Amino acid sequence: MTTQWRLTAGDLLYVGAAILVMSAAALGQISRRPRLKESPASHGLPNEQGMFVHVPESRLRAAAQHATKPVYVEASLRANHTGVAVVDLTINARGIPESARILEAPDDGIGDAVRSAIMAWTFKPIGVEDALGRRMPVRAHGTLTFYFQIEGGKGMVRNPEEMSAQ
Repeated sequence: MTTQWRLTAGDLLYVGAAILVMSAAALGQISRRPRLKESPASHGLPNEQGMFVHVPESRLRAAAQHATKPVYVEASLRANHTGVAVVDLTINARGIPESARILEAPDDGIGDAVRSAIMAWTFKPIGVEDALGRRMPVRAHGTLTFYFQIEGGKGMVRNPEEMSAQ
């Protein structure tokens, strides 16, 4: 028994576009994780949960609506642990953090404090424009940096903007 396939013009267009995207990706002409410029309009690639874009730290911080700095853990302060904490963050299309993975931290206590603080943040949804110029909210991914310093026996947590202002 043979099966007959009936393809419409739309089916052929979809298959052709998929082949072009896969060929360009294989040749290294497009990135699997496109990066946004600082402008609000950008491009994303579909994944299993929809559109997904990488955003720079400055854009993530600008989109933060409710953002409380991490606390300087008392045990870390007593142990004089200072340094940089970097968190890898993914937020959903509604601006709610989905995951926060610590990439670097002076110690585990500070890493846990950063993760807890970030998971409580909320963001304005990150959006990209589609081909018709409509803004579509998308999942976004990026990193956030915090500097843990001790000044006069007091623990200070700063972000990159505060560090550059010093």
